[in-house]
Amino acid sequence: MKTSYKTRSFCITVSLVLLMASCAKQEDISKPKEAEKLYRLSEIIRITASGTDTTMITYHDNEVMQNTRYSNNTAVYTTRYTKGNGFYNSSVTVNNQPSLLSYSRIHPNGFIDSVYSARADKTINSISNYYYDNSGYCTRIISNYVTYENDYSIYYENGNYKHWINNFRNFITPAQHRQDSIVFEFTGVPDKVSYKINLADQFGKALKNLVRKRSYYNRLTRSLYQTWEYQYKVNEAGLVTEEVWNVYDQPAMKLVRTDTSRMKYSY
Repeated sequence: MKTSYKTRSFCITVSLVLLMASCAKQEDISKPKEAEKLYRLSEIIRITASGTDTTMITYHDNEVMQNTRYSNNTAVYTTRYTKGNGFYNSSVTVNNQPSLLSYSRIHPNGFIDSVYSARADKTINSISNYYYDNSGYCTRIISNYVTYENDYSIYYENGNYKHWINNFRNFITPAQHRQDSIVFEFTGVPDKVSYKINLADQFGKALKNLVRKRSYYNRLTRSLYQTWEYQYKVNEAGLVTEEVWNVYDQPAMKLVRTDTSRMKYSY
């Protein structure tokens, strides 16, 4: 199922419902993924065809604050994450007006096993459940958005994703049900610190390397219909300072989207 680009852009603000979870043991929310590293993501500048978006992230003990400004929108999106005893709460406001509330439960294994998200009017936005193997890798994600559902089964090889199987179900229009296979290729560059979202390390064991390519196949027709390709710049500490994301419709290899993200870190 093709991912909505508008949704992907907004996901940087509501990162708890992202599907691309990477992983490590549960730590204080303010700590980095690797204990020996003191670096924390502090700024993301994202350049798209529609403009430049800026996200600033600050850390205060068990609280993280994330503010995003979109160049084509005067609104300010603020996400606040707070760690409690066995859970995380998060809230999203738009120009200080409530938009989303989320509750994330922490499993005894130290990772988040469920996320409940509701809109300001208290209607359900999404419910997601996460499953892990004995090694701490996230092996399944089921995300229900009321009218449709994505059910991802995740397979690993040598510490990285091998492929995902996505069962997409449309509860309104069952004829749109489909099953996709997403095949991954990786660079040789180590994945040092999560550079895309907060709480990424709360969803299972970390990947070994940075993703180079994702290929989307329709499992019914066995046809390739889309690829995502990534290029990176890293600094001397091994942290990603720039990511270029290219999306191609296949099999024509037609470029349909290019985004560039630039990251800064605090320590």
